[in-house]
Amino acid sequence: ALQKERRDSSRTQAEMDEMYLDICDSRIEKLKKDAVRVTGDEERKQAEAALATEINRRSGLEDKRTSPCRLWANDTTPEALVENMARQDGRMAILDTEPRFLKIMAGGAGKKGGNPDPSVMLAGYDQDAGSRDRITNRTEVILEKPSLTIGIFTQPKRFASIAADNVEMDEGGAWGRFFYSVPTETRYRSREITRVTEAITAEHDARVRAMFRVLYD
Repeated sequence: ALQKERRDSSRTQAEMDEMYLDICDSRIEKLKKDAVRVTGDEERKQAEAALATEINRRSGLEDKRTSPCRLWANDTTPEALVENMARQDGRMAILDTEPRFLKIMAGGAGKKGGNPDPSVMLAGYDQDAGSRDRITNRTEVILEKPSLTIGIFTQPKRFASIAADNVEMDEGGAWGRFFYSVPTETRYRSREITRVTEAITAEHDARVRAMFRVLYD
């Protein structure tokens, strides 16, 4: 609910910023075509100067662009996670009741799987600066001080199946960066349910919002 509230409050400005960037992109494409058509040296210099000015203007808008608030994700790829973290000043959380993110990091996504790529997870723990290049528009995503919090609430056997015989994740120290909490009894589940009171729910909500204000406001 908190994430939705913050996203809704910033959506209008984010859409306006995106529109201005689209306008800049259109101008840049037009200026490129104009620069190609000119023949004289003086005209070419003027066209190149106008193009450089517009590119710099777009870069300034990109730096100030408002991004919709994103506090957490679950089913995401390393590439998408890096971009989302860059839009949120390098901060993001992975919260899930399934180990989907760990499976992706360990190279188990897709029908045939892939190579383990825990780099963003390790950098988010150590706050190591880094960047990733985007081939589509030849730009790079820079994380100066990444901070990634991961909370996975799943059955021990499911985690064990992902962690088994994965040298890259094991030797790279990925598994050693977690705190583990395992129930004392995992063979049976009690059918008795302890209801969470409204008072506890309200206090939890208030504390989460207070923590959020410290971090983001």
